[in-house]
Amino acid sequence: MHKLKQLSASSFLRLLFAAFTFAFLCSAFIAPDRAEMFTGLRRIMTESSKVSTNYFDNGGYAGTFLNAGLVCLVLTALYSLPKVKVNATSCLAFLLTAGFCFWGVNILNLWFGFLGVLLYCLVKRENPANQINAMVFTTGICPLFTDLMIRYPHADVVGFRWQGILLAVAIGLFIGFCLPAGLVHSPKMHKGYDLYSAAVPVGLTAFFVRALLYQALGGTLPGGASTDLGVSSWNVANVFCFGVFGLCIVGAGLPPEGLLASAPRPRLQRRLLAEVRQCRVPDERRRLRPVHRAVL
Repeated sequence: MHKLKQLSASSFLRLLFAAFTFAFLCSAFIAPDRAEMFTGLRRIMTESSKVSTNYFDNGGYAGTFLNAGLVCLVLTALYSLPKVKVNATSCLAFLLTAGFCFWGVNILNLWFGFLGVLLYCLVKRENPANQINAMVFTTGICPLFTDLMIRYPHADVVGFRWQGILLAVAIGLFIGFCLPAGLVHSPKMHKGYDLYSAAVPVGLTAFFVRALLYQALGGTLPGGASTDLGVSSWNVANVFCFGVFGLCIVGAGLPPEGLLASAPRPRLQRRLLAEVRQCRVPDERRRLRPVHRAVL
């Protein structure tokens, strides 16, 4: 417990990531359909991952929790690499991706954007450890990679084809290469009116790629999104969420001598929130000068 109190903010966040990973993997092995865990994971990786897709319906509870655990394990390993700085933005990226693991991100489509960011680091001669957050934010467009592999340019799933895999690699290289530069300039565009700065470059890039693939190149879009998510019981999912996040809330409220005494204090929390928002535009603020009273 004494060592836990002495953890730095980065070490504490890494421990939090590992705890979520452990919770997902444990849930996979205790879920009621654990006998079909790997079968469910295979269905998740080989079926469409469009936005309305519910992995609990496609792969069952065990398969979905296993997918989330494996993806979070990869992210935790990335954030544990030497010289990687873990901050509030890293926490945002990790938790967003952990949430997307239930309806869009899987252990197969995760890697294509990573390749693009690595290419960016190679061209710019930059240490990849400085771009781990950018790698994780590329997961926001992962459903497109699955569609490219299993059905593009058709509307229906036709299975994996080498043309689709190569196209997914090419699009992943393009998106991952452009995203780090977009993340740098995104705050100048939204001026602080967006809590999730990565959504701006990811969204704009997604619009461009969609127009290219389905308008210019003539791909066939699938049918409209279904409103029926197909989950017959919400008990397993909600018990997990209430349990994990309930423990987080209870832990955050412990007195200073509690287990989470190393958690950030309110002042530091405000600073971390400001960092996540990325609302500051220092160059413009430096040019502002106070208005002085006229000299009589």
